[in-house]
Amino acid sequence: MKLRAATALADMTRPDPAIVAEVVRQALQRADTEVATSILLLLTSDFARNAHAAVSAAAHAGHCLQVVGCCVPGLCTESDWILDRPGAAALVLAGGASLGPAGDQAQPLLSFATPQGATPHWLAAAPQRWGVLSSDARGQQGGRVWAHDKLVDSGRHETAVSGALGCAGVSRGLEILSEPLPVTAIDHHDLLRLGAHPALEVLERRLPTELREHDGVPLHLLYAAVAESGLPPDFARANHRLIPLAGINPDEGSVVLAQPVAAGTPLFWCMRSPLAAQRDMRRTLDELDLRLGARPDFGILFSCLGRGPYYYDGVDRDLEIIRERHRGMPLIGAYGAGQIAAANGVNHLVQNSVVLALYHAHV
Repeated sequence: MKLRAATALADMTRPDPAIVAEVVRQALQRADTEVATSILLLLTSDFARNAHAAVSAAAHAGHCLQVVGCCVPGLCTESDWILDRPGAAALVLAGGASLGPAGDQAQPLLSFATPQGATPHWLAAAPQRWGVLSSDARGQQGGRVWAHDKLVDSGRHETAVSGALGCAGVSRGLEILSEPLPVTAIDHHDLLRLGAHPALEVLERRLPTELREHDGVPLHLLYAAVAESGLPPDFARANHRLIPLAGINPDEGSVVLAQPVAAGTPLFWCMRSPLAAQRDMRRTLDELDLRLGARPDFGILFSCLGRGPYYYDGVDRDLEIIRERHRGMPLIGAYGAGQIAAANGVNHLVQNSVVLALYHAHV
C-alpha cells in the first residue's frame, strides 16, 4: 500500500478547535485520502487551556483516534512558519505508515515531554529518543501532551513511526574555536587554566578578529564544550555538553562557567554563528540523506526558538535549506524551548539546536 503523507498549517486570532479540524481536513485532501491512520498534531501554547477540545476536533475530522502531539511556542511546515500567534499544524499519515507503540522498533522514538515530565531518569532510560519539550516560550510553564486522542497526565509520551524507515540527527550549529585542552586549574565555577595558559587568554586568542576588536567578550555567543564520551578524531562532530559562560575575571585571567567541570577534563571553546549554523544544517542533511539512502517521503523538524526566525532576522534559514534540498517533501515542525536528541546511545536535552528526522516508506 502506497504511503500517503501531507501537512497543513493555519494561524488564527484565537485558539479555535474548529480551525484545527479544518487544518486536518486540508491535510487529508492534500494526501488524497478521507481517513488518516495517524495524525501528528502540533498546536501553539495558546491551546494549553483547551487542548482537549482541539485534539478531539482533529480526531473527528480525521476519522482517527491515533492523534499524537503537544503544545509548543511555534510551528512550521514546508509552506510557512508561525510564531507569536495562535496556530495549528497537522501531518496526516495513511497507506501503511502510522504512529503507535514502540514494540521492537530499533529506531529512536518520537517523544514529547513537558519540562516537568522530562525527568533525568526518563531521559537516561532506554530507548533512544528524539523530540521536543512542550512548554511556553520561556520553557518554564509546561504545555500539554496528547496521545490516542487523550491528554497525557504524566506530561510525556513516546511513539514509534511504523511502516517507514527513518533516521534522526541534530544540528548544533556551532563554530569550533579551539582544540581541546585539559582543565589544569579550576575553583568551583571559575576556570583558571587550560593546559599551560590562563583560560581567558586561550579564549581571547581564539576569538574571531572582528570580535577581538570590540570591547568585552561576547558571553552570550560563547560556550565551553565538553565531549560526553571521549574525543574522537573528528571531535567537532562528537556529542558535546555545552556550558554557557557566566562571566570573566580579567585580573585572574579566568572564565566563570555556568556549571563546574572536573580537573583534567578536555575542554574547548565554541561560538554560535548564523553562518556556522547553516553550514552545520547542510552537513546534518548530508548525513541523514546518506543514512536513509532514498528520497524521504516526509520529515519532522524540531527547532529551538533561539535557532529559528528570531536567529536569522525573520527568515528561518534552516527551514529554507531543507526545502531546497527536498522540494515538495511534507514537513511538520515545532519551535520549542528545548529539544530531545540521542547521541552515542544517550538521550539529552539540547538548546539552540535543530533536530530533524527523515522517513522513507518501506518498499
